[in-house]
Amino acid sequence: MQDEVIIDRIKEAVGSKLGFFVGAGISKDSSVPTFGELNKKVIESIGGEKLKADECILLSENIRPEVVLQIGVEELGQDVLISLEMLLGYTPNSNHFFLAEALKQGNWVFTTNQENLIEEACRLKGLEIKRCYEDLHFEEFVEKYRIDEEPDPKNIPGGYLFKLHGTIEEDKEGKERFKSILVALNQVGQGLKEAKRKVLTYFLKNYDFSFMGYRCQDDFSVYPVILDTDSKRSIFWLDHDRKWEGKLILDKEELEKEKKIEESKPPGEKRCFKTINVNAFLLKREESFKLVTDTSEYVRNKLWPIFKTSAHYNTFEQWAKNNIGEFKRNMFIGRLFEHLSRWSEAERHYKEAIDIVGGRKDREVMAKQRLADLYYRQDIGRKEDEAIEIYRKCIDTFKELENDFKVACLKVDIANVKRRQGDYEGSKKLAEEAEKELASIMKKSEEYELGYARCLNVLGLAHLRGSKEELEEGIKFCNESKEIKERLGDKNGVAESENAIGLLLTAQGRKLVKENQELSKEKFREALDSLKNALNIRMRYGFFRGCAQQCRNIGDVYRELMKIEEDKEKHLKDSEKSYNEGITYLRLIKPEAPIGEILHYNQRKAGLYADFVELTQDEGKKRNYNSKIVHIYKSEILLEGSPMIEEIKNNPVEFRNARNILERTKKSLEEMNLVSEAEEIDEMLEKLTLWIR
Repeated sequence: MQDEVIIDRIKEAVGSKLGFFVGAGISKDSSVPTFGELNKKVIESIGGEKLKADECILLSENIRPEVVLQIGVEELGQDVLISLEMLLGYTPNSNHFFLAEALKQGNWVFTTNQENLIEEACRLKGLEIKRCYEDLHFEEFVEKYRIDEEPDPKNIPGGYLFKLHGTIEEDKEGKERFKSILVALNQVGQGLKEAKRKVLTYFLKNYDFSFMGYRCQDDFSVYPVILDTDSKRSIFWLDHDRKWEGKLILDKEELEKEKKIEESKPPGEKRCFKTINVNAFLLKREESFKLVTDTSEYVRNKLWPIFKTSAHYNTFEQWAKNNIGEFKRNMFIGRLFEHLSRWSEAERHYKEAIDIVGGRKDREVMAKQRLADLYYRQDIGRKEDEAIEIYRKCIDTFKELENDFKVACLKVDIANVKRRQGDYEGSKKLAEEAEKELASIMKKSEEYELGYARCLNVLGLAHLRGSKEELEEGIKFCNESKEIKERLGDKNGVAESENAIGLLLTAQGRKLVKENQELSKEKFREALDSLKNALNIRMRYGFFRGCAQQCRNIGDVYRELMKIEEDKEKHLKDSEKSYNEGITYLRLIKPEAPIGEILHYNQRKAGLYADFVELTQDEGKKRNYNSKIVHIYKSEILLEGSPMIEEIKNNPVEFRNARNILERTKKSLEEMNLVSEAEEIDEMLEKLTLWIR
């Protein structure tokens, strides 16, 4: 069989110098919960009776485990890491015993797993192994073997187990067991610490590697090191799939084809990031073998016999039931629903939290601040006004509690809402005031630094309607904000800063159009780079509303390029595609898409078409795109029974946009002597006018 190519090479490697890199997949046959299963159990345990079964499934399938754990740590404290005890109490399987044998023969094993089944397999075989799992251990390894000096690979001793995301220290008690584990989102987002990165890079450069049970989806820690390390060594990739008895892929073209199929899927269709990431890595190597098969069966039947029983702990379930009060439970659940843009469910849980604070001002202000954040994020005028009012009341409470840091952060929140409402001067003044206050109380802690970084980002955006010089100053603030977030591993914050930089660069491009068109184009191109970086991060987090906003902003840049570059229809198509992708992302928000935002994106498209009609001299194209505008309003926005009608009635801005676009279209149709089409527009305008009256 063709898969024997890999199996024979791995057999040869046992006893020689080979690196193994393994992930959670190797422990599946031991019934160890995957991170996805752990994610669901954490949500079920904390949510308790407040969450229905279908809600637990919705949340666990749409929020990454790192995000859930980060929210858990923020709302419930470090005790939430007790959930990792669900990874304890299992027995090694044939994969673990095979790796124990590989270690015995002087090979090396790298893993992202935190459980100790490889170590247990070694113990049962009477083997003593060397482990590195804390930053200090990796630093000592680098120093001892002079890794910085690129030593001869023959001189590096074998038998090391490297645990890149830490380990559960079973000889310790409670949450002390989990101190070395990098699971919370902001921790993983920092990337591997320098010593870990150096060790992994050295081994990838100097030894052949076999990968098993690893999905390549730790996008912000291990995977970037694997992808970016140049090496001429061979890679044997065992891709677990029970459907295949053994499919060997050696052809680079087939790997590229698989990758492109996933990358080209539209937003509504789920992409397999595992395939994208794995194949991107394999394509960089001169020699790579990808075997798609039931890898556990191959290891079990050809390399090692099975040792398997099962047991598990339920300590976390007991902790979640007995130690999390209703206030914290509501706050945790509210955050999860908010992450999925389930506004009404999030609001209900935050309000329940407020109702049960029992006179504790610290808790009351915490819940009210979350509620205000929720209102602000909904992007509805009246909700934004409510958010400002709540923020102001929270400031008064934090002043009573003598918490200057929180007071300054709340001023940043108000400044951000004011910016969204168009009050850029008021936003800038308040953000500058907050920046001075934060700078004066800055402490060396992640919370303070991230608070300051957010302030810089809002301050930068407050320059959005300023002069060219003020826009440049705004970009500097946002870049400084991004640098802090990158250092602290706040990837979501990095996306926010990239988006802000993209918006400021777009504004610069608009300012430069008349005086220096080439420089204007350059600014627009830079804006696209920043906005696409932000979109890539949002996609990895499954943050659909954020993805939609990035698509809208990207579409706006292509719209500007359409106005000044020769190939106008190409840029129109790019802009149209971005707006459509934005709408697709909005429709992925469950249980129902945000109609107001879909209306906004549809009107963005209609405005794009109206711009193009005014730019082109081609009568056929004018007619075609005028027809598209009519179709948008007739078949979607103003269609009888459409929920968008109510949105236009209640939103003066959207009403004005609709009237402006329709009037421009009517004028164009009249100039082309298309009388009946112009009369159709007249009917639509009459409807709009009647609604407002």
